[in-house]
Amino acid sequence: MTRLLLFPFMLIYELISKNITKTIFLAIALTTLYFSYNVESEITTTNRVYAQFVDGKNHTNYVINSGNGYSVKEFNKPLKIINNTITYQEMSDIRCALLVIFWIAVIFLVIAFFMGLGSDEEISWEFKDCWLNALSTLIVCELEDGQYYYMVLGRLVYKSDRLYEKYRSDKLIERFNIYGFRDLMNYPKFKTKTETRNSKLDKLGI
Repeated sequence: MTRLLLFPFMLIYELISKNITKTIFLAIALTTLYFSYNVESEITTTNRVYAQFVDGKNHTNYVINSGNGYSVKEFNKPLKIINNTITYQEMSDIRCALLVIFWIAVIFLVIAFFMGLGSDEEISWEFKDCWLNALSTLIVCELEDGQYYYMVLGRLVYKSDRLYEKYRSDKLIERFNIYGFRDLMNYPKFKTKTETRNSKLDKLGI
């Protein structure tokens, strides 16, 4: 039962370990997107106005000095000028930086997706291999009376008088023709003599 509870974590581990770069960029994209909506989105800015004009789109433009030289700010509607200054809301630098990082990560993931179009494994993040690797961790091997019993969740999937040379290797479960939990229904329930004896002792409270 403990192995079954650990199975989801093993699957996640396999997915991450086989897709480290994509996982990092996905984490960056999700993290920056989350914080971009949880930081101060706008700040109030006040700047001195040196000139004002209306462009061909009927937008009001102001020539200001923001400390880094002169620049032009465009607004749909004219702002109120007080003591030759205007006050307006603009996106905070922190949010702007987070959104830039977010879009860089998204662009990388999109490029990775299109580069993997020729490979089903790349598109699916090698999910099949990760699934089989995680499923293989559910295999338990017991030695009794000179026989090696390979069991998965109480089902006998393989029996041999020799230790399977690739026991616990990646995708060992596939070598036993098991690709999912439903396949286990084709195998008999089984307990070794030791397990049966221990179960009886537990019921007796010994």
